[in-house]
Amino acid sequence: MGMLAACEPDPPAVMRQDGGPDRDVTLARDANTAADAREARDATATPDVLTQDSAAPVDAAVGDRYAMARIDCVAEINRYRAMLSLAPYERWVEGEACADRMADFDAMTGQPHNGFNMSICSPRGNGQNECPRYGGPDQLNGCLGQMWAEGPSPTGEWDLAHGHYLNMVGDYTYSGNRVRFTRVACGFSAGGWMLQNFQ
Repeated sequence: MGMLAACEPDPPAVMRQDGGPDRDVTLARDANTAADAREARDATATPDVLTQDSAAPVDAAVGDRYAMARIDCVAEINRYRAMLSLAPYERWVEGEACADRMADFDAMTGQPHNGFNMSICSPRGNGQNECPRYGGPDQLNGCLGQMWAEGPSPTGEWDLAHGHYLNMVGDYTYSGNRVRFTRVACGFSAGGWMLQNFQ
């Protein structure tokens, strides 16, 4: 089982008071090696058979091998949020392809948050939690449980020791600015790296 990795949110220069981006982040940097490897793997792999859930988003029916894991990921994060009577995070479907690319890139480089910090794709979000080397979606709940167990920071300011929890709560102070998240994109790699990008 891997170690947890929390990423600092974007610096205040890129955040508004409400936690949204000051400008669109559409950087053109590309992790060609990771993307090419993923595309080649996806082109030759037989997609897992998925059962259609009437409540599941449409992508569950079009061969996304991680569709059910994404639904479970958002539901598990929202289960923890409900413990504090917080509104559920929206599933950020538009951010999932980038989240997958980041998970692949981080697995390839062996460095948590590498894809996020290098902004290898867009939309990337403004905060990230990562479960490196965890072995796959069946281990996700254990990773999320460890993140939540970090608990709140004593001051309400973001700090490394409580970063995962704070991203899951999505309402905290970073360098004097309020950060608020409303949605999450869950990404997965074939190498067992899993991450959540928050926006």
